[in-house]
Amino acid sequence: MKIEHKLENGKIRHICLQDENPFEQLDLTPDNLNTISDAELDEFRKAVHEIWRIRGSKEDDQEAIGASIVVNNEYISRKRELPNKDKLDEITEKFEKTAITGEEETDREEREVEMARIVGEFKEFVLKCLPEYDLVLKAKNKKGNDK
Repeated sequence: MKIEHKLENGKIRHICLQDENPFEQLDLTPDNLNTISDAELDEFRKAVHEIWRIRGSKEDDQEAIGASIVVNNEYISRKRELPNKDKLDEITEKFEKTAITGEEETDREEREVEMARIVGEFKEFVLKCLPEYDLVLKAKNKKGNDK
């Protein structure tokens, strides 16, 4: 099975889906993407999403997610909005957040509760192991200065 990927200059590129990784045929390298027009970038994005859909729209399709991240990063660098966001974009966004933070996005309230638990355990440890010392924790404002 093949899909057609039409580029702005009129050329049509055929992508064979039987290949092990059809995304390699798109040449989605940052060097290639930053030299193409906005219309060609839109076509690359359409091709990535079409290949993902044809392959079964799997949430764990690492090749599709990787290709989508590369293409979406080019949109970000050009300060362009993603057209027609879909499920692949939602999945890609989760992976991008994970890559940036090193962990899954969690609810702010859950993080605050966990931080309070950790601080409490630390206080108990200090009181038990170093009873001759007082532990004073002072919050800082956003600039890093004491309140």
